[in-house]
Amino acid sequence: MNSKENIGDIFELCVSKCNFKTLSTLVYMIFKYFDFIWRDIDKFMSNMGAMRCITANKWAEIFINGDFDMLMKDECGGKRSDAFFDTYPEIEINAKLFVVDGGAQR
Repeated sequence: MNSKENIGDIFELCVSKCNFKTLSTLVYMIFKYFDFIWRDIDKFMSNMGAMRCITANKWAEIFINGDFDMLMKDECGGKRSDAFFDTYPEIEINAKLFVVDGGAQR
């Protein structure tokens, strides 16, 4: 019932509704509250697709020290360069049509 895949799937669902950083930090803080050791926390979080223990600990410390705004700031960096299909949009359309046609032939 509670396989790694199921836990990872529900984590991904939660990430789609909430910030990855805050969700990972919450999971980490819950494990620390129940006195799990870092090695076990890190292994579990890594398996389910959350951030690593050392990073979650950093964000937990920031939150505990009262810098809520810093925790909530999303600094993903945005778009750094054009993706392949930004440069060649006509290929993207052909690729999508190829996939749709291939699926219809099955």
